[in-house]
Amino acid sequence: MTVEELSRRTGVVANTIRYYTRIGLLRPRRHPSNSYRLYGDRDLKRLSFIGHAKWLGLSLAEIRGLIQTAEAGGSTSGTARKIVAQRAADVSRQIAGLMELERELTAALVAWNDQPDLPQSVDSICPLIELYVPTRRTERALGRGSRFAFRASPVVLDGGNIETPE
Repeated sequence: MTVEELSRRTGVVANTIRYYTRIGLLRPRRHPSNSYRLYGDRDLKRLSFIGHAKWLGLSLAEIRGLIQTAEAGGSTSGTARKIVAQRAADVSRQIAGLMELERELTAALVAWNDQPDLPQSVDSICPLIELYVPTRRTERALGRGSRFAFRASPVVLDGGNIETPE
């Protein structure tokens, strides 16, 4: 089957199939008279394997390694277990980070709901963001330490000046 036929049968975009072929994940044979790439059942199965492996979070390099190991007659199960266990740990860390971010966003919204619209000053773009973003997240975004603390709530003084208590 041609790349277009394989694409129709699998739902994988033709350019993706061409890319997988270029990097060696798929190895179609060539038509003897016109040199078109012809994909067979082996390529169809391999494309399905690639889709499953990507769904589990494997990189193309990891997928290539598993394919090469299998082609050499080696066992891939142990490697697959290690890779997926690492992905599971990575996802757990990402979830923890997202839960922390959700708590920080919720805390900011709660604090902001109790504040009037704060006036801008020459040195300020958005007082709410500048005064309520946790120090740890700001420092992490800037590549610094990992201290966590909300800045103190601002006090809007007469005349519109903003003062942050220490």
